Amino acid sequence: MRRHLRSLISIGAPITIGAILVAVLLCYLNRWDSFVVITLIPIWAWAMAGMLSSIIFGAKFKSRVCIVLFFLWLLIGVLMSDETQSLGREFKVAVLGGKTVPKEGERVFRIITVNCGLGRIEAANEVRDLKPDIVFLQEAPEKAKLDALIVELFEGQGSYVANAGNAIIARGRFENTEPVVKKKSTFRTRLQMPDGEVIDLANVHLQRSIPRFDLWKQAAWTEFLENRIENRRTLRHLVRYRSESISSANEIPPLIVAGDFATPPGDDVFRMLKIAELEDASVSSGDGSGNTYPASFPLLRLDQIWHTDGIQAIKIESKRSSQTDHKIVICDFILSKESSGQD
Repeated sequence: MRRHLRSLISIGAPITIGAILVAVLLCYLNRWDSFVVITLIPIWAWAMAGMLSSIIFGAKFKSRVCIVLFFLWLLIGVLMSDETQSLGREFKVAVLGGKTVPKEGERVFRIITVNCGLGRIEAANEVRDLKPDIVFLQEAPEKAKLDALIVELFEGQGSYVANAGNAIIARGRFENTEPVVKKKSTFRTRLQMPDGEVIDLANVHLQRSIPRFDLWKQAAWTEFLENRIENRRTLRHLVRYRSESISSANEIPPLIVAGDFATPPGDDVFRMLKIAELEDASVSSGDGSGNTYPASFPLLRLDQIWHTDGIQAIKIESKRSSQTDHKIVICDFILSKESSGQD
């Protein structure tokens, strides 16, 4: 009986591991809404579980199939992980050089995004020493608490704009501010900087869709499905407005979309931004893993910055905050005179 059970496990284990590998791979390649719970778990976590299982059963039953499965899981984890792109870029720059530097006539400006954690002014104050030009705040403190920070950062040239918990403070003057979807915190605005340069901004705070410990419950699957649909709808409205603006104007300023996307990179909601030809700044210019949540031991990159053509991210990094459970994201951009939307 024991020998028969051992033989059954030695055959069934590789088949099961292989079937899970194929199922996970198909879910990640297709991003089906019905299986959003599976794809919200980072691919490297699936790969680690698959490699560990392959090692255990491969050593126990001396299975060559498990060895093959181990390397297949390793290959998937390396090639499909979000962290691989930024780590690979960091290694390439370290070995070959080639960091982007501003040219004559190009202006560098700094964007910061931070989730303040239920309006904590202490979290917003942590940007003081980072010398930003524009700060995106989610779960932002009320304006009265930010006034001193605005004066200190922008020396009398600062402005404030907000919508349903999100806010932006910046050097310059805001105009054309409106929510992307009614009764939601995500909003868009236009900023005219003191030197006349113009840029469109969108501050994003989506419905939370991150792994949790009750994924076996039907209620969790339903919630994640509804959140994905809602988040995709929000970003679709954002890029649709952008497309309509482009079709009705001869010149349109560059756009930066930043904030707490509350969803790991690669999720189907980001397809809306890619269709609109926005670029993820962390992929193009990030160093290290770029993960921002939780701040104490970041495993997920929820806080992101995306941008259109006309501006170029030259450096993006994250800084741990002691006042919120998200890391602060800092990105330096180049904005050329030709692409600024300047009159």
